[in-house]
Amino acid sequence: MSVPAMMLRSRSFLFGAALLSALAEPLGAIIGLVAIGIAPSLNAHFMAFAAGAMLFVSIHELVPMARRYRHIGSYLGGVIVSVPVYWFLARMMVGYIGQAGP
Repeated sequence: MSVPAMMLRSRSFLFGAALLSALAEPLGAIIGLVAIGIAPSLNAHFMAFAAGAMLFVSIHELVPMARRYRHIGSYLGGVIVSVPVYWFLARMMVGYIGQAGP
């Protein structure tokens, strides 16, 4: 994407686009922190949205790429290994958070 953009636009436009793109992440973090400060129960919803976005990117981008390069076995192996690891880590966090109460 960056190579075609460099061919079509001036350097000042590219710098502005890069700056705007770089400011999106800290701005999103500030908005998220303010929203969680107002309503802490929104944290779970934000995390669920982020997880859904990452899952969408994984399925939409990585599966076709694995098929294209004939590495679907590596992708499926990673999924099979990562699901129990994430489940185990989630169970550990539930136990840890449960003990942290008053």
